[in-house]
Amino acid sequence: MNLVRDPELEVKATLEHLLKQENVVLEYWTATMRRLDQCQQYVFFESSAKQALEWIHDNGEVYLSTHTNAGKNLEETQTLLKEHNEFKARAKETREKVKLLLQVADGLVEKGHVHATSIKSWVAAVDRRYKDFSCRMEKHRVKLETTLGLTHDPQEDRQSDPNLEEKLQQAAKELNEEKRRSARRKEFIMAELLQTERTYVKDLETCIDCYMAEMLAPDKELPAGISGKHDIIFGNIQDIYNFHNK
Repeated sequence: MNLVRDPELEVKATLEHLLKQENVVLEYWTATMRRLDQCQQYVFFESSAKQALEWIHDNGEVYLSTHTNAGKNLEETQTLLKEHNEFKARAKETREKVKLLLQVADGLVEKGHVHATSIKSWVAAVDRRYKDFSCRMEKHRVKLETTLGLTHDPQEDRQSDPNLEEKLQQAAKELNEEKRRSARRKEFIMAELLQTERTYVKDLETCIDCYMAEMLAPDKELPAGISGKHDIIFGNIQDIYNFHNK
């Protein structure tokens, strides 16, 4: 009885050990894919931040450096104000991108993003750069309108882009797409584990149908060392097969 029991315990211990190893691998794989997803998010975020800074440098700074006076006469001042409003309309898209970037950054940092420190650094750089640019644009506008004797409602500058909600939804859609890709990767992992289990069951079946069947065949002449010891060699392999097969 002990001879039959010992292999059974040994197989059970081996299976438990394999299950623990599978769980460790799965946890490691999940953690690795999460880090990869966060790296992809960070690359996208970094690219967006660089685009905002490049626009300010390549367009905003060029405009401000070439528009430093209020004009020599009324007509020239009116032309400069018109140019200012046109450029301001083009800059509005960057302004909304910066707002969106800051909101996305808050969400990533709040979720404990692995690159939170770098994200905060980019946010500080973009926010500081854009505020400086926006402040200088405002000073230039005030100078032009003061020269023309005009007044300006600051509330107009605080009106949000009517498309901002749509842009926020697009950002959320992109994050959800990342989650869906992560879910598909997990499905792939589970499918791979199931395939491994099927292969294991097939190996057990081969062992039973070929090796154990041959050993139990009545007309087989076996070496003295293994003759009549199929219970020791195969233990409860049939029970193991039935369990995994179902």
